[in-house]
Amino acid sequence: MSGRDFSSVKLPKLNWETGRIKYTAEQEEQYWDAKAKYGEDECIHVLSDLWGSSTHQVKRIIEEIGNSWL
Repeated sequence: MSGRDFSSVKLPKLNWETGRIKYTAEQEEQYWDAKAKYGEDECIHVLSDLWGSSTHQVKRIIEEIGNSWL
């Protein structure tokens, strides 16, 4: 089995000390842009395709972005 046989879905980066998902400033900016353009529900699917992640993972990243403002 070669590396080409695996899915292109990326695993999340996790901060093992806090248990929180790490996201980049670029992902945060892409989220706000997609939310403004497509709305809350549709932006999840757009970002899933853009980031190569599952919709579940995108929802977790969005939750972390939302929690960063608290």
